[in-house]
Amino acid sequence: MITLKEYSLQARSAMEELIEKAHVRAGQIIVVGCSTSEVTGFRIGSHSAPEMGKALFDGVMEALAPRGIFLAAQC
Repeated sequence: MITLKEYSLQARSAMEELIEKAHVRAGQIIVVGCSTSEVTGFRIGSHSAPEMGKALFDGVMEALAPRGIFLAAQC
């Protein structure tokens, strides 16, 4: 079973790859939509997990904040 820390690390890694490949620069906005239910293998809206949302948010922000990139999220 994947831990919340591992999910956070994966979110950070994915965001860093997106930033690199899309040439995102400081001051730009990245829009993220995610379902904590889907991340954990369930149907959207069926198993909401606030602790999972926080882990994903933390990972994403670890990649964005130091680079001055903004986040718009719908989760």
